[in-house]
Amino acid sequence: MQELAEIVYLVKSVNACLSPIVFILLSFWTTGIFYNLAKILYDVVFTEGNLAFVSAIVYITNYSIQFVILVLLASLMPIDISEMKSIVLQLLNSKNQVSVPGVKAENINLMISTLDNFEKEVTITAMGVLDLKRNLILVTLGVIVTYEVLIVQVLGMEYGKTTDG
Repeated sequence: MQELAEIVYLVKSVNACLSPIVFILLSFWTTGIFYNLAKILYDVVFTEGNLAFVSAIVYITNYSIQFVILVLLASLMPIDISEMKSIVLQLLNSKNQVSVPGVKAENINLMISTLDNFEKEVTITAMGVLDLKRNLILVTLGVIVTYEVLIVQVLGMEYGKTTDG
């Protein structure tokens, strides 16, 4: 139990140190994705040549892959704690009641409640603004699609004004 507390303390310390860096990286990557998609939609890359188009695609792919990898790896920590909790619950509820010398049912219940708290504490955040869980990938994808649809609509209205007048 003491070793688990030390590991959680270490993870919390690392999270506190890396949280600003993670926030900056996520901000940079999502801004890079928005910017390069907007360049493609606004036809800027087509007027600058094929190299600009290819570089925009490479940047979008690079930022997207890095973003997904970071979020997936960060989301593994609470999942591991949940798996440990389920294993302890299975041991507690098993019909064969495995007896471990020196371990009482109260200690197992204490460990389960401690694992519940640890699961919340080891969730990696970006400066406390958002938790890095797997659903962040879909939320970010939704924001990007919405943003780009708005750009297309604004560009369509602007294009309609220039052709009408």
